[in-house]
Amino acid sequence: MGKSLFNIDMRKQININFVRKANITLLFAGFSYDDTGEKTKLMLNESLSFLKNHNNNPKIMLHLEGAQILSHKPAYFFEFMKKGLKSIGLVHSHDNELAGSSSSSKNLGLSKKGKDIVKLAFQNHLMIDLAHMSKKSFSDIISLVNKPPFLSHTACYEIEHNPRNTTDIQIKEIAKLGGVIGIFFSGKYVNSSKKPTIQDVAKHFEHVAGLIGTDYLAIGSDFGGITTGTPVGLESINKIPNLFIELEKRGFTTSDIKKIAYENAKRVINNWWPNFLS
Repeated sequence: MGKSLFNIDMRKQININFVRKANITLLFAGFSYDDTGEKTKLMLNESLSFLKNHNNNPKIMLHLEGAQILSHKPAYFFEFMKKGLKSIGLVHSHDNELAGSSSSSKNLGLSKKGKDIVKLAFQNHLMIDLAHMSKKSFSDIISLVNKPPFLSHTACYEIEHNPRNTTDIQIKEIAKLGGVIGIFFSGKYVNSSKKPTIQDVAKHFEHVAGLIGTDYLAIGSDFGGITTGTPVGLESINKIPNLFIELEKRGFTTSDIKKIAYENAKRVINNWWPNFLS
């Protein structure tokens, strides 16, 4: 979700007042982005300070996005977990020593270090995010995963042909293993031909629902980290209720919307972290 959660003036996409207004109960708060120095620890400590000062607000899943630092300083793995880390994404926008990124044309798989980190994570119930993965790295993790897989924020490749987006084959693989897929609202990945709208975002939800049903869908907005523009009608996190109205217009039932809003994510998170969400 980015640093904007901790600094109301940082961005207009997300802040604590918007979060309260939208009645958000759970957030993934990402930090690092492949930093290999002390910035990662600084961002983690800022996150922890925020949580301490806002303990009556939504639950926060601390998420390391771009885990290059763990290949340089493996001791940080358990240090970060002790501080509350709940999930990691091995890569962000570039290949690193652990895995290949969807933003790279090389389609690298997991390295030996990457496989070691993944196995260690699974042994310690640490969720591995499939977002930003190259196709080969995605397949490598799917072959190793021992619990329902988790893809935090993506859109559908069949609608918008961007390598950052997820193919129908990958979507079906996640569903087959009982996982969850968060649809995000990042401009060019939703619709690169024009200024995207809430209707464009809804099409991605419709596509996944038509392919595998609504048992594996979730909100993966990426608010606080969107750099390609937000859709009209979904400019900030307090606008998320608008999406539910749009989905209802398209035939999604109240049961479907509850699954998308929280039930599917809760099921997968509690599978990795029992009783984290009551």
